[in-house]
Amino acid sequence: MLSNFSLKSLIIFYCLIFIVSCSQDENNPYDPDNHPPEIVIFSASPSILYVGETTNLTCRAIDEDNDILNYSWSAFEGTFPKGISGSLVDWKAPEKVGDFVVEATVSDYQESVVDTIMISVVDEPCDGITTITHEGLTYNIVQIGKQCWMKENLNVGTMINDSVEMSNQDTLEKYCYDNLESNCDAYGGLYQLREVMQYTTDEGAKGICPDGWHLPTFAELQELKLSVDGNGNSLKSIGQGNGLGAGNNTSGFSGLLAGLRSEDTNFGNLSDYGLFWSSSNDKFSNDAAYYMYLNSGDNSILFDRGIVLTGISARCLKD
Repeated sequence: MLSNFSLKSLIIFYCLIFIVSCSQDENNPYDPDNHPPEIVIFSASPSILYVGETTNLTCRAIDEDNDILNYSWSAFEGTFPKGISGSLVDWKAPEKVGDFVVEATVSDYQESVVDTIMISVVDEPCDGITTITHEGLTYNIVQIGKQCWMKENLNVGTMINDSVEMSNQDTLEKYCYDNLESNCDAYGGLYQLREVMQYTTDEGAKGICPDGWHLPTFAELQELKLSVDGNGNSLKSIGQGNGLGAGNNTSGFSGLLAGLRSEDTNFGNLSDYGLFWSSSNDKFSNDAAYYMYLNSGDNSILFDRGIVLTGISARCLKD
């Protein structure tokens, strides 16, 4: 027969086993009805780096079962200076140019989900060049943040009257404010989107830009805004705008308030607004696309959707 001491010891032993087993089941239970996590935020800030620079990566997930989530990160190149766990990590770019994939894995200890993000590592964006000649005109170049922009509005093509719609033909066409060629010389041409895109809908298309350049996407115009901390006056040439909207051109972008040719064939808003096409079409309508605009009365940088038949300014961004 077992002594009282032995019986008590045996009971305690089995109780400990039961407690440990329950603890393990609570931390890592098997649930046939388990729902995997869902990644809802995955971003890099910034998403374009110079070689050796560091970006902040964010991954956020939700779990329908309210399970504890584990985050882990990996990349074939580059490093994670502060470790590879957690929803917020740093990634340091390698010492070479290219596009690099960073992967995040989120696990609820039963199921995992994986997502990836592309980060571009670039060299000096303007490659040391200061001007470029296109269709007989020389354009100055400026680096703003990690982007390389033309400093002047495009002015290519043959002027047509504002009452005529642009068409897909061998001759490039442009509007000049008030049908005066001198206004194109001063402010650049005004273009309908299809003409400036050269009748493609590809985002980031070369369009009427020179080789190695393209029409900026909506995201690239947003990046321009971030590079100047949202200060529209820094994008305007000196003499453009007034009062709280007076341009100081600290960025070198040299934006002009060149007005527009509206879809109802009238010119308007010279010295009031500078509007710049993106190559990003409206997701809900083939007849509209996104543009950036500056105005004369304040320092805002705004975005909107415009009818593709509107004639506004165009700038080129280096590939």
